[in-house]
Amino acid sequence: MYLKGIIETSKYELADFADELLPFCEELQKREPFKYALEFQLRVNESILNRLKDDKEKEQQKDICRVLCSKLEECDEIKKKYWKFIRESY
Repeated sequence: MYLKGIIETSKYELADFADELLPFCEELQKREPFKYALEFQLRVNESILNRLKDDKEKEQQKDICRVLCSKLEECDEIKKKYWKFIRESY
């Protein structure tokens, strides 16, 4: 989440780096479930969602966020209820 903090304090948004960040996080997930990479993917996808104007594209992006939240519910026992709340808020 260190990188998230750096990007958020700059003039950029996470969505600006989605093409680089999402494949990296996905590659980490292939090797071993890693809740911090999942959370980072979620935050990047939320940033993309906030930029979208088209309702259909927004709904597709929300679906991606819901799936990521479900995965986080499974692997992050401590924050399980939090991820469920976030998933249901989409």
